[in-house]
Amino acid sequence: MLSLLKNISLGTLCIIAFICFCIGVKYRRKHRELNHLYIYPLFSFLQIIIYFLFTYFNFPKSTSNLSIRFSIHIFIIVETICIFFFFYKTDILTNGIKNKLFFAYFFYLSFYIFRLVTSNLFLAHIFYIQSLIIIIPCFIYLYQLFLNPPILNLLEEPSFWFNSGLLIYFTLTLPLYFIVNYFNKNPMYQLIDFININGYIIIYIFLIKGYKCNPKITT
Repeated sequence: MLSLLKNISLGTLCIIAFICFCIGVKYRRKHRELNHLYIYPLFSFLQIIIYFLFTYFNFPKSTSNLSIRFSIHIFIIVETICIFFFFYKTDILTNGIKNKLFFAYFFYLSFYIFRLVTSNLFLAHIFYIQSLIIIIPCFIYLYQLFLNPPILNLLEEPSFWFNSGLLIYFTLTLPLYFIVNYFNKNPMYQLIDFININGYIIIYIFLIKGYKCNPKITT
């Protein structure tokens, strides 16, 4: 049952990721902080296609596992870079905070790639490190947002929507990364996977909403 729900959710995520990519390409010049984020759902879509391709077609198991794991690593790297540039482009965060984020993300990616090429990297370990360097600036963003003069219509603030999607997903799934190893060969692992997939659905729906926001009028 959980396996069926996972595949249905994965198919839904694939469709929503593709729609988000198309909308992102169409509105890529509408909001500066979102103008590169169409790459994010694109790589998610491609990673899912690779998963289905190597899972349900008659490829050798070793080749399938290697290809799927490689696609996950590529997605994580692209995801991290896309999120960093989102924070770097937003006007809410100060230059001092952006400089600190640059070093944090640089060292994270350097560590990730180093471990990837030198050892058998355990994904759960890298996931919760990634979660922390995303959740912290999400909270800083909200703090800085409410320090500034009130925005007349927060629901038309595109960066607010994407930041909220990130915050919801990574806050809810962070505890899962600490316990995932205990359920590696247990039905609970499929439940964790199911929650993870639906978390990305939330991110992309929120990103679509961000793209649909009215552009800011400058005077």
